[in-house]
Amino acid sequence: MANFFLDELIKEKTTERKPFLEKNPVSGLYEGLFIKSFTTTLEFATCDELQQSENGTLFREEAQQVYNNLRHVIEKIFPHPSHQINREEVVIEPSYLSADYGIQGRLDLYHFFARKAKIVELKSGKPPWPEGNHGLIGPNHQTQLLLYNLC
Repeated sequence: MANFFLDELIKEKTTERKPFLEKNPVSGLYEGLFIKSFTTTLEFATCDELQQSENGTLFREEAQQVYNNLRHVIEKIFPHPSHQINREEVVIEPSYLSADYGIQGRLDLYHFFARKAKIVELKSGKPPWPEGNHGLIGPNHQTQLLLYNLC
């Protein structure tokens, strides 16, 4: 679901948001995307655990938090001078292949501007080390980034 939210938030134009919010002031953008995610992803519709109201409520709350975090990153962190990621210049889920190293994969988001490449990968869960230090990542994710740099 996080990748779905990322795709939709990147594609969203700020000018499109106002008419939607005027028509749907209570539900807002998240509600519209939450419902849309179920129409595009069969695995949600067939998940028995989500049929239980307790699990469904928890899932909805967690999805709302993911959406809020992604919206914050896209609207506040990407444009910040230290990052300078313009969402109109990104490529969502590009595939890569390296015959030299025998690896292939798909990035969540790729931005190339002024001869600098920036990769954004969505990860779930909590940071592996102290909560306040978000710059640290787990060894498996470090290896993934190392492999991206080889390509």
